[in-house]
Amino acid sequence: MKHLTLILTAALAIVLASCSRGPITANLMCYNVHNCVGLDDSLSCERIARIINDAEVEAVAL
Repeated sequence: MKHLTLILTAALAIVLASCSRGPITANLMCYNVHNCVGLDDSLSCERIARIINDAEVEAVAL
């Protein structure tokens, strides 16, 4: 009985180790806000927030 348990445990470990879940991906963004002043020299934090939100990323570095 111990041998059967050992064989089944080893077989299960081999099967689980061979399963591949595929690559893990993450969407990241780095954005320099320049004090929220755009190319038109107007201050707009809402515009920067909208740009970042529209990018649909998981993490943002400012």
